[in-house]
Amino acid sequence: MEKKSKKILICVLILFASLYLKLSFLWTAVAIFVYWKFIDPDEEEPVKKEDINTRMQSTYAPNEEETTPKTESEYKEISSADPKSVLVDALLKYKQKQKEGSVLVDVAPWVKEEEEEQEEQEDVAMDSQKPIQDVDFEEVVDSTDEVVEFDASAYDSPTPNTLDDKEASSMQGELELLTGCGCISVRKEQISNLVDLYNEYRMDGKSNGYCPLVVIVDEGLLATLRLNVAPNAAGTDAVKAAEAAYQERLLRMELEDGKSLLANLLEERKKNSDVWAKVTETPLSSSLDDITDGRGFDFSDFENVYIVKVPVSEPWKIWAYVPYGDCKNCPSVEHQMAVSKYWFDAYGAVPAIVGQGRVAYVLSQLVYYVKEAAMEQYAYCPDILEQSGCTIATLENSIKNDKVWTFRWS
Repeated sequence: MEKKSKKILICVLILFASLYLKLSFLWTAVAIFVYWKFIDPDEEEPVKKEDINTRMQSTYAPNEEETTPKTESEYKEISSADPKSVLVDALLKYKQKQKEGSVLVDVAPWVKEEEEEQEEQEDVAMDSQKPIQDVDFEEVVDSTDEVVEFDASAYDSPTPNTLDDKEASSMQGELELLTGCGCISVRKEQISNLVDLYNEYRMDGKSNGYCPLVVIVDEGLLATLRLNVAPNAAGTDAVKAAEAAYQERLLRMELEDGKSLLANLLEERKKNSDVWAKVTETPLSSSLDDITDGRGFDFSDFENVYIVKVPVSEPWKIWAYVPYGDCKNCPSVEHQMAVSKYWFDAYGAVPAIVGQGRVAYVLSQLVYYVKEAAMEQYAYCPDILEQSGCTIATLENSIKNDKVWTFRWS
């Protein structure tokens, strides 16, 4: 009975030792079974403390090879050894392997779920603490010579001006069909500030490959465009095909010399001696007023004003897309292109306004040779003097102070 009590006591000690060493239930049960079955407490010799310490040091030695049995003879030697020593060695080696991570410890399922959930929360917390990576905007935005802070879409308005919505929408659609260009409706409240609006589109066009053109749309202008582009075309597809062919022909055409063309037109004007005498007479000083009167961009009396984005970089090619000519004594489209190219090279003049029997150019700087420019303007548009009763001298005075050249044909 005393022997059995000793065994029970030692088994309890083994259980507590297993709990302290955090051994699994399986290994604890094996240890208790081996002790209960094979070890007699009355026959075993006490293990010296220094021997246990020596074994522990040898087990935890970092560079010492493991003494696991590799052959049958080694296995027999270990089996014949002291059972208590074998058990201690086994427990110590298991603890060492558990620390090295080479032994998988059985864990309850709910404990595993709690550990995985805790690890996920730690990962989320670490991600939230990571610094935000700086963005190099120089790699995102292409560098240009000139930075334009202008959003053209902010001015785009699907709402027509004051005409009937259906009528205005129809006019805009036909304008886009006959030109093949995008058209932006100018709202009534924007017309008073049209100069700034045009300049903003012009800056935007330099970086986006188009030239803006202010167009005053009415039935007369649409009829002129259709007559030049597709006089016999019926249907949308036919008009588009005719428009593409027309643009290709004008863009490939060899232009006349604009300066020579204006000189020849001026000689034609001189043949009418009476008219020539009136426009060349010396006016009184009181009549030397600016005949343009700064009204180049005054559209307060007009409706249905659009900005057409013409996809060209050379401004004289605008006329290939918006062929305004051969109407109301206005020069032909081919002559418009030739004169525009010459004026752009000579004065930096750019076509800016078309419609209502008028064409306007915007200059980058004031003209120095005003007399020559005045003669050219009269040759290009005789009505600016003949219909107004003004003279070349009056026109010179206007050119000297104005960067907007406005022409009207009656």
